[in-house]
Amino acid sequence: MSRKFKILFVSFLFLAGVIEAHSQNSNNFGTPKNAWLTIRSGISTFSDDSFYGGGISLSYSKRHYLISSRYLYFKRHQYEPLNADESQSNAQLDHNAEFAALFGYILNKWYFKLMASAGLGYTTWTSKNHQKDSGLSLPLEVGLFVSPLPILGLGMQFVSNLNRMHNLNGILISVELGKLW
Repeated sequence: MSRKFKILFVSFLFLAGVIEAHSQNSNNFGTPKNAWLTIRSGISTFSDDSFYGGGISLSYSKRHYLISSRYLYFKRHQYEPLNADESQSNAQLDHNAEFAALFGYILNKWYFKLMASAGLGYTTWTSKNHQKDSGLSLPLEVGLFVSPLPILGLGMQFVSNLNRMHNLNGILISVELGKLW
């Protein structure tokens, strides 16, 4: 998995470099540019189960355009033993992990920021009996942030992971650190 994360991270840096190079040669793209790290924590749902988890993302914006890479990880909150003889403490939890690269749009107004993005991701899913599956996914993200300081932002995000295995939707509380305005 670390190899896929490195590929996504390098792709993110490449896209950020392309946008920066384009903006240096064109006045249409505007001058404001920001980069930040987002740390997230929250809950997610799938069927009747609830999950808890979080993630981290690296984002870059130029004017109203947004490029970000994210990693999300969720574990099943309620777990059950594999059979009647097994105790709950020995039961293996289901979990989901996602690496994704997203492109989107961002609106800044005073100290508030509204973001929406979509992209391409790689998702893995592990069941209680250690069966693993993985595949491509469509990550979606919408967030609302307030930035009281130029280096700190607080907000909420709705994240979704649409894939062939298990679609997940979640609400996350997020903290942004970096150059925000």
